[in-house]
Amino acid sequence: MALWGAALCCLRRGLDAERRAACMLSTRLNARPLPPSSSQDRDRSFLWIPDTYLGTVQQPVRYTSFFGKLTADLLWKGALAEKSSRKGRGKRSKKRFRKDLNKGQRIGEGQGGFLWPGLNIPVEKPQPTMVVQRRDPERQNEILTEMIRQRDSYDKRRKSRIQHERGWTGSTFGGRSIGPPDPGPRGESFEDFDSRVIEVRNVSHMTAKEGRTKMVRALVVVGNGKGAVGFAIGKAPEKIAALRKAKNMAIKRLQFIERYNDHTIYHDIVTTFHKTTISMKKKSNGYGLRCHRAIITICKLIGIRDLYARVVGSTTLINVAQAFLRGLQQQETHQMLADQKGLHVVEMRKECGPLPILVASPTGPVVEDPEPEEIVSSRPLLWHEVKSAHKLSLSPWSKLKRTPL
Repeated sequence: MALWGAALCCLRRGLDAERRAACMLSTRLNARPLPPSSSQDRDRSFLWIPDTYLGTVQQPVRYTSFFGKLTADLLWKGALAEKSSRKGRGKRSKKRFRKDLNKGQRIGEGQGGFLWPGLNIPVEKPQPTMVVQRRDPERQNEILTEMIRQRDSYDKRRKSRIQHERGWTGSTFGGRSIGPPDPGPRGESFEDFDSRVIEVRNVSHMTAKEGRTKMVRALVVVGNGKGAVGFAIGKAPEKIAALRKAKNMAIKRLQFIERYNDHTIYHDIVTTFHKTTISMKKKSNGYGLRCHRAIITICKLIGIRDLYARVVGSTTLINVAQAFLRGLQQQETHQMLADQKGLHVVEMRKECGPLPILVASPTGPVVEDPEPEEIVSSRPLLWHEVKSAHKLSLSPWSKLKRTPL
């Protein structure tokens, strides 16, 4: 009420100043002053001297406001700030996000449906003059309906069900596709690549000035399905920024993986990274992918369709991805094996019976002496392989957990 009273007082003062200026001007021109409009004005009348002119009265006007001094970022920061009374563990209020107020707004659009040159229709140069036109009523109704729908999209958000890949569950981003990486600074496009999320976690660290700082860590793998693959970890305060940072870093760390007939690996591999051990076995065409969900996602990005893999030890997703890609880099192609041994490399297939198939020959001379066989194999043994070889799956000791030999 005090603000309204002050505003009315200022308005009355402005009207009195305008009336005084009009009276002085009319007196100067030997004209009759304006009569007062009410009894209250008659009581507040005063004596005018015709030969005296005091000049016009100027009322100070403020052309700037509070909202014109602050930038949009400062206004949004104040509108989205958390209340001080809701601080503490388990007492945080729901986080509010910045809205696009221009959504559903178009310059020059209104209820009448007029087409203004330069606002809602382009300016055509061949015509000497542009005429304001009017849109058809049906088209106008469609545009207004679409604008209203865009304005109400913030308040009527529908919770869409996340479509997970096979093996991924929950409300996390694991296994989801986030599209190709962003174009490079020189115009490079990566439309044939796809990015998949392996893990998204909330992490934090302590600092001396800010205390506990929360961040989001994202593990993303990028591949084109033709042997090129790369992965990276991105950290940012927001989830979307961390995912974008991770996929743009992964495209810079590409590595090429050799594939046998573009569907599987060349030979069986056993690899270890920290506490994670992965044993991979080569399979025939049509076998499919029978392995960890993270390995399945990486294999699809590489282009491997048939593989068996078993993870022993720690199942941390970062260790699993690191161990799997390191193992694929260690595999030797048939030509590499032939050049290393100096012998012909043959392959035995079921459809060919006892007849071997020559798959690679050495580029140099062929070694005539046979390669000596190892008395004890240097291949590491895994307990589940030993158990299946000795048929101990039905033994009462089968459920006993043992460390790898």
